[in-house]
Amino acid sequence: MKKNYKIISVLFIISFLILAVSSCGTPNSGITGNVSATTKLADDQTSSSFDLTKELNTLKEKLINPPVVTSHKPYQELLSGSGKELVIIRGKSDVGTSIAIKVNGILAEKRYTVDNSGDFETGDGVEIVEGMNTVEVYALRAGDEKSEPTKLVFFIKNQKELSFTIYSNADSLIEISSQFYSKEIEPHVYIKGFALPIVDVFLKINDKIIGQTLSGDAGIFSFGDVQLSQGSNIISVWYSSGDNQPSAQVDKEINVSKDILSPDPSSLTGFVGSDGNHLAWAQSTDIEFVSYKIIRVDDPAKNSNYPENDVIATIVDKNISSYTDTDIILGKAYFYTLWTLDKAGNLTSSNVLPLPAPKYTISLSRMPELQGNIIARREWYYEYYEITNTGNVPVYIQPILVWFLLDPESDPEMALNPLWGAYIWDPSSGTYYYENTDIRESHVSDWISRGTTKRTETVTYSTDNLTRTTTVLEIYKIAEETVGKRIVTLDKTTTVTVENLVTGVSTTTTAHEVSNAIAEPEKIGTLIGALEPGDKIKLAVKITNVAADNGDKIVVHFNFAPADSLGFYFTDDIVSTGDIFITSSGK
Repeated sequence: MKKNYKIISVLFIISFLILAVSSCGTPNSGITGNVSATTKLADDQTSSSFDLTKELNTLKEKLINPPVVTSHKPYQELLSGSGKELVIIRGKSDVGTSIAIKVNGILAEKRYTVDNSGDFETGDGVEIVEGMNTVEVYALRAGDEKSEPTKLVFFIKNQKELSFTIYSNADSLIEISSQFYSKEIEPHVYIKGFALPIVDVFLKINDKIIGQTLSGDAGIFSFGDVQLSQGSNIISVWYSSGDNQPSAQVDKEINVSKDILSPDPSSLTGFVGSDGNHLAWAQSTDIEFVSYKIIRVDDPAKNSNYPENDVIATIVDKNISSYTDTDIILGKAYFYTLWTLDKAGNLTSSNVLPLPAPKYTISLSRMPELQGNIIARREWYYEYYEITNTGNVPVYIQPILVWFLLDPESDPEMALNPLWGAYIWDPSSGTYYYENTDIRESHVSDWISRGTTKRTETVTYSTDNLTRTTTVLEIYKIAEETVGKRIVTLDKTTTVTVENLVTGVSTTTTAHEVSNAIAEPEKIGTLIGALEPGDKIKLAVKITNVAADNGDKIVVHFNFAPADSLGFYFTDDIVSTGDIFITSSGK
């Protein structure tokens, strides 16, 4: 045991005082002859009344050595998840003493025993709280005589509580509870959680450490592609701070069961009633059934591929097989799908059921009379129309070209005569849905029943300029109605005349070819809309005279077809502008 420096100091002072007393005689009385006798008497009295060794031993017995702490350093930082910690203090003290503890100036009632080897331990722990704590450890003897304290300082940092969640994958972030029904024998999961910022986070599955990662600045960490096995899986996560002190381990148990069979599809039926749209279906037979989800959209092109959006009802009772949708607008068409889900995430959809039957119809009405205007030496003409959605579903509008007819056609020798432009324009928004500023010749859509003939002539010469070849191509085109479709017939006649310019002799050959193809309306521009049932939009057909002489003519004819959001249009419900006749005034 180390001797306390205070004991040495006290003994030194006592020795000094004794020596001082022994070296002093009686006060000076002026009688010098009796000095030695007096000094001897004093020495005799001192030696008989004071035992220095005895006094030192007595003083030493009254002094108690402070305990030595071996379990902790004088200053130590600790992490706590609750803001409180129990610290077990161990050390050495004199045999026959006991240990008292004072925490932050408050003396604990309990005393701790020192065994025959001089060892002690605060077995039930000393409670310290968040922040700085001063702990004083005393050695006691009978009569509550105590030593000087051995001081310890503990600084408790409140440890952020560790938490994590297990998901089926990182994309859908569907949380997994204690039971996981999987389509795979050894499924992979995604783990995301929160810890202290910038600490090492460890992952253990069934007592095997399989991963380590560093948390981010906000304490977020994740483990991807974590493989589980069939049956019970104990997933454990903890972290270690900079001083390598680990946090409390958090455990979660996931029981994995395999389910690879999808539920049987249900046939969805229904009718429109006075109180709403009534739906019915066959009951699911899947033993791992989770729920029915009823999805409703107002456009079949928007039908969800997975029951996440547009869900109007989730039914967890497998025995329920009907539902009434009362939140509807009377007469408006809705599209319903029933999805059946099981515990492994397998799912099956029913047929798409429209209630009532959808109507993609529009109407077109002509607005004020044809107008004319001259801007920057161009002559502009406007024809205004109003299109109304007369159906019961949202509708888009697809512009379709019928024809441009020019009189006269462009002269190849004069490429800019005549030249016209045509537009479909929304005067309210300024949006152009169609632009064509280079109309030089007539153009008739293939699907129009009107028969047209187009003739082209090409003249070429041999390299020695002694032979001239003239090729004439005539194409007769006509579209005819058949059952459910239109067929366009192209009748091509090619006449080739080769003339020897030296002799004047020429030879002519003719080839004839007929071909058929399905004709579709000629879509132009971009989709317009969407218009809700009853909504209207005002459009203008603009014609511009780019370079046409006085008296030149153009006939423009557009159609508009109702379409769904994917652009599929309905030719049976096309509306037409009719022929728009323009005659140039030569401006």
